Amino acid sequence: MFTRPQRAVSVDIGSNSVKVIQLVRSGDKLLVERAAKVEVDQEQYAVDPLLASSRAVRDATVECSLAQSAVVVALPGHSVVTRYLKLQQMPKEELQGAIEIEAGQSIPYDLSEVIMNSHILTEVSEDGQTLVKVLVVAARNDVIQSRLEILNQAGLAPHIMGVDSLSLADACELADDFRPDETTAIINVGASSVNIHFCRDGISSFMREIGWGGKEIATAIQRSLRVEADTARRIQEGAEDSEKWEKEAGEQVTMESIVRSPIQRLIGEIRRSFDYYEQQLYEKSVDRIILSGGVAPYPPLKDAISREMGIENIEVASPLKGKVEVSNAAESTVADVLLHPAQFVVAIGMAGRGAMAL
Repeated sequence: MFTRPQRAVSVDIGSNSVKVIQLVRSGDKLLVERAAKVEVDQEQYAVDPLLASSRAVRDATVECSLAQSAVVVALPGHSVVTRYLKLQQMPKEELQGAIEIEAGQSIPYDLSEVIMNSHILTEVSEDGQTLVKVLVVAARNDVIQSRLEILNQAGLAPHIMGVDSLSLADACELADDFRPDETTAIINVGASSVNIHFCRDGISSFMREIGWGGKEIATAIQRSLRVEADTARRIQEGAEDSEKWEKEAGEQVTMESIVRSPIQRLIGEIRRSFDYYEQQLYEKSVDRIILSGGVAPYPPLKDAISREMGIENIEVASPLKGKVEVSNAAESTVADVLLHPAQFVVAIGMAGRGAMAL
């Protein structure tokens, strides 16, 4: 007999690590029961990325209550197409057909090659007309299949598939991070890419993927300080004392000089995204930035973005608040998320969406 899932387990598959969150719904709260972060074997990944990723997924979920849970998995933002459509008001039974027609003209694939979903965001007024703003997300069948192969090899069958960029907004909504009449840019700095999700009044406005990742900072640290890749990553995440390595490298070497070039490249990409959002889309200026991902707590990154972008209101994501709490009985099984909460923003957003649907 079919049993309705009682929990949600999210799996955030990155190129460097896999993050997993298990949530249970308790009244209007979502309680974190388990959290895990497992590094992807990079040597194995270079040879067989499917095997390396599936092993990390299996290891990260081994302690989860999978048989009683809805499994939620996100596709990476760079692998999907997102479009924001503005349509005239019409009966709901006609709107879906209009969305498909408009999407077919703007999505660079035949609709038979993709799985497409849409969500009505809000109503907007333009030139005296009231229009319906709709978010359309489409993923090619082969992209979905490649993700399913990782999960199948790990022994998992997903109930829900989403997009990591959208999960950022879900996590911020659960954490009560959005404020009225404010434009927020959520910047998720991953190992291989960066997602930027602009939200106005908590409503999605625009998303962009940048082909830059925290690996660039880690590589610069590794080369300049002549340390192992794991040590460089730990320095970047603040888990290793950088001053000791600076002294060993010589007086002319400072962390500021080491990371200046890769961070400036990232800021250049962020600035282009902000300019497009504010000037080409005629949206309001960004009031606040929320940083998430593994590199988010790195002080030089936050300081440089604030200085170069002229935005003082920058904070590191703190997803364990609002509707999301750590279960009192689970402190021993959630150490990873307590230690590095900003790394679990996507995973919490995904799990939250799954749990709220139970």
